[in-house]
Amino acid sequence: MIMLGIGLLAAAPAPPARLVGNWAAKEIALRTLTNGTIIQGRCATGKVTGAIPLDAKGRFDARGYFNTQRTGYRLSDLAPRDTPATFIGTVAGNKLALTIRRTGEADQRYTLVRDAPVKFAVCR
Repeated sequence: MIMLGIGLLAAAPAPPARLVGNWAAKEIALRTLTNGTIIQGRCATGKVTGAIPLDAKGRFDARGYFNTQRTGYRLSDLAPRDTPATFIGTVAGNKLALTIRRTGEADQRYTLVRDAPVKFAVCR
């Protein structure tokens, strides 16, 4: 705390040094693990390897991949390609503003809530 004159001002609590926890919105969920972060959406999965550091204002900018999926058949000898993605976000209390950016695609924006339940529909 900082003492000014006769009153006390409480310093704002600092955000954690890295993104932690489980976050969810209607069609997307983000879960941090010890070795990275998993992002799951309706018909999509992504990953960031390693911790996602937060700056003093709770912001982050992390690189990983985010792949959309389709149902149906595909050639079994072709491995799926990881699509590079940038995950840009800001944590404020129990809310996480997340933007997923992929080259050639429109940005996807979500507001996730910490520890919110998530349910995914069937991918079509």
